[in-house]
Amino acid sequence: MKEEKVYMMIKCKECGTEVSSRANSCVKCGYVINRVSTSPKKSPGVAAVLNFLWSGVGNIYIGQIGGGLIASIVYLALNIAVFVSAGNDIKEAQQQQQRQAMNQLARGNYSKAFEQSLNSNPDLSLSAPTVLLGIGTFLFWGVMLFTVYNSAKKMNEENE
Repeated sequence: MKEEKVYMMIKCKECGTEVSSRANSCVKCGYVINRVSTSPKKSPGVAAVLNFLWSGVGNIYIGQIGGGLIASIVYLALNIAVFVSAGNDIKEAQQQQQRQAMNQLARGNYSKAFEQSLNSNPDLSLSAPTVLLGIGTFLFWGVMLFTVYNSAKKMNEENE
C-alpha cells in the first residue's frame, strides 16, 4: 500500500500569495515552488553493484560523473600501488632465498644450497606498507560502496 501525500496551502516565498504545496510555481508571480524532476530515478542497488565491481562506476551511473571519475582513478592508483608493493615483496623474498643459497654454496653446503635453489616457495611475508595499502584500498572501496548507495537513495527521495 502506497502512502498518500498530504498537500496544503503554503505561502510563496517571493510574493506571499497562498498556493497549493502541489503547485510547481506561484500563480501570481511565477516563482518556482516545486521543481519538477526531469531525471529518472536511479536504483541504489544497481549503483551499489556497479561500485562493487569497480569503485566510481556507480557514481557515474547516478550522474556524479566527476566524482565517479576521480573515485575510479584513485581506486586504480591504489590497486596499482598494492600490486607493485606486493611484487616488490615477492622479488625481495626471492632475492633473499638466492642470497641464502649462495651463502650455503660459499660455506661448502652444496646439498643445502641445491635444496634452497629448488624451493619455489620462498618465505614470503608482506611488508607493512603493502598491508596498509591493501587495507586502505579495501576501506576506500567499502566507503564508496556505502556512499553511492545512500547518494542514490537521497537523490530519489529529493526527486519525489
